[in-house]
Amino acid sequence: MIVHSLKLVRNLLPGLILVFLLMPAALAGSIPVGKRAELQLVLLGHIEANSNSAGNRYRHFSGTETAPDYYQFSKLHPVILQREGAYVLCADFISETGASVEMDFILVADRRGYQVTQVILNSRKTIMGYFRTFSE
Repeated sequence: MIVHSLKLVRNLLPGLILVFLLMPAALAGSIPVGKRAELQLVLLGHIEANSNSAGNRYRHFSGTETAPDYYQFSKLHPVILQREGAYVLCADFISETGASVEMDFILVADRRGYQVTQVILNSRKTIMGYFRTFSE
């Protein structure tokens, strides 16, 4: 799993840097490029660590079912919003039925670095409104 993580980081880092360099200044906000890359890598690590053994399905417990749901990772969004020490990173997934699922990940720093503390499904408009008021 660690070897796979290192390959994932090595393969994705150039693309992440390119996205950040080409991103319009309005989207870049006040989050430095290095921190943006770090947050994206933490999120990718979280997704991988919480995926099935084949590494291709993200496991999410909804709290309403007796078994987890599994989602195929699709893409990360370049926009990162922040509020009161928390960051929101958005990603798209595909459900087992083929439906598009929006997941928003809340990251905060602790003594170990940045950690994913919450995963919110299909509430992007609400999350973006809450965080955007403090990010611009």
